[in-house]
Amino acid sequence: MAVPGGGAGRRRGGGVRPRRRRRRRAAGRPELRRRRPGRGDRGLVSWPARSAEFRDNLAVTLGIGERLGCRAFNALYGNRVEDADPAAQDELATENLALAGRAAARIGGTVLVEPVSGAPRYPLRTAADAVAVIDRVAAATGVANLGLLCDLYHLASNADDRPTG
Repeated sequence: MAVPGGGAGRRRGGGVRPRRRRRRRAAGRPELRRRRPGRGDRGLVSWPARSAEFRDNLAVTLGIGERLGCRAFNALYGNRVEDADPAAQDELATENLALAGRAAARIGGTVLVEPVSGAPRYPLRTAADAVAVIDRVAAATGVANLGLLCDLYHLASNADDRPTG
């Protein structure tokens, strides 16, 4: 799951300027940085080989969210991988989203599922795709604190039907 990080104060080479980091810490403003383990993976929820990584990060991510008052957590589904059956990936995603939902419920949080554009191997492209996953998790596990992250850019890029008016 992701907690937004800032790009301000970043060098081209990647790291945050040490002086700025020290000033933020001294002022009681911790700096969150995004961890980008594998660019282009589009999340870990459904990746069999990286499921432990997703699960291991739940407590940390939720702890940061609780401390900052953030109660919405984006759990990207993940691309289809060549060495995994899509049905097995979907089953794993159901388990991981239920686990994340139960953990987030302890702090009054919601886990968000997002359709994404521009990624041919990403299986959730429309709002209906994401809602079907949310419904599948609720039906199979009873976890009800999942929601749709409605990114209008991605939906429009995928020509998802939107109500007019």
